[in-house]
Amino acid sequence: MVSRPIAAWAMVLGLFLGTVGVPRVRAEVFDAAIKPVGSDNFLLAEFRCYLPPAVDPVRGVAVLVPAYNEDGRNLAADPAWTTFADKNQVALLACHFQGDAGHDYSNARRGSGQALVRVLRDLSVQTRRRELGNANFMLWGVSSGAQFAATMAMEKPDRTLGFVAVLGAYWLSADAQARKVPGLFISSRDQADGAVDRTRKHFTDSRTLGANWAYFETGSSTEALEGMQSYGQDFISGSMAARQRAESAPGSNLQTLSQKDCWVVPHDREAGSPIPSVELPRNALPQSSSFPSRELGEKWIVLKNTRWATGP
Repeated sequence: MVSRPIAAWAMVLGLFLGTVGVPRVRAEVFDAAIKPVGSDNFLLAEFRCYLPPAVDPVRGVAVLVPAYNEDGRNLAADPAWTTFADKNQVALLACHFQGDAGHDYSNARRGSGQALVRVLRDLSVQTRRRELGNANFMLWGVSSGAQFAATMAMEKPDRTLGFVAVLGAYWLSADAQARKVPGLFISSRDQADGAVDRTRKHFTDSRTLGANWAYFETGSSTEALEGMQSYGQDFISGSMAARQRAESAPGSNLQTLSQKDCWVVPHDREAGSPIPSVELPRNALPQSSSFPSRELGEKWIVLKNTRWATGP
């Protein structure tokens, strides 16, 4: 594990103040890796952690998981994500998983999810930021990374603030606890192999059971990845705001969102405002999206008028 050097004067200042960590006047980046053990479903798990330039403990961790076998560690230097981290006072954890036909790391319940938990513990020691070890996290995943994000909500619902799953194809039904975690599914008409239909079915089946999830369908994969990134960031930061009080200690218990806490938008709505979830008839749940805040629902309506392709 390798970290970038810290300025000597900052180390002296940290010792002088008697703090556990070292006050940071600039962002820091740390690399870490986890080796598979036993029947773990990954061959390689490498991570890059970005810490924003601040003294206060980070409020959470944004986990970024790219498409199958892609090295996403460069996302820890992507200005769109570092700006997000700085603004929300969260760490970034950019991931590089590798698998093969016998090691499907997209299922976080088979070992890859525990690799994420383990690396946060390791980084809490390496960075001297103890809050990382128990920090709650939000996830943004693409393709196989989308499946990982969705199943991480099943593996650790008590620590998952929310997730955005982009261009995935889902084959594991969410359990009751995972359905309580705010999630946004973004698909595209140009996905192959029936992925859009599987995503729609996964979403509508789960919404029928009251999942706190939203859905958006674009006309192209580029639009899903790039055009919806800003809204995806708003969704996970909004989920954090709804479920973890600003004054709470990092890693504190998350608020479970009930129907009375959420706002919904029927998919046939092109104007107007979100409505409280409790006002929506139950038989209308599958054709609606749920949001942890009214503001997120309002932004979704605006996007629907400009970027929506076809709905479920």
